[in-house]
Amino acid sequence: VEVLAVTDEHIYLRYHRAKSAEDEERFLVCHRDDEAYWLDDLVPVDRIPHPVREYGHQTPQVLGPE
Repeated sequence: VEVLAVTDEHIYLRYHRAKSAEDEERFLVCHRDDEAYWLDDLVPVDRIPHPVREYGHQTPQVLGPE
C-alpha cells in the first residue's frame, strides 16, 4: 500500500498488490486518524461522520488470560 498524500482530514492510499485481484490498484480515501496503528484501523470516507470524532477512540479488548 502506498500513502499518496496526507491532509488534515484525509489519508489517500493506493494498493499496488492485494490478496484479491479486484483490490489491486485500488484507490482509497480514509479519514485521518493519528491513533490508528494498522490499515484496518482507518475508516473510509464513505462513513460520515467520522466515528472517532463522534464516539471517540475505543479501547481495544485484549483476549487472553485474566
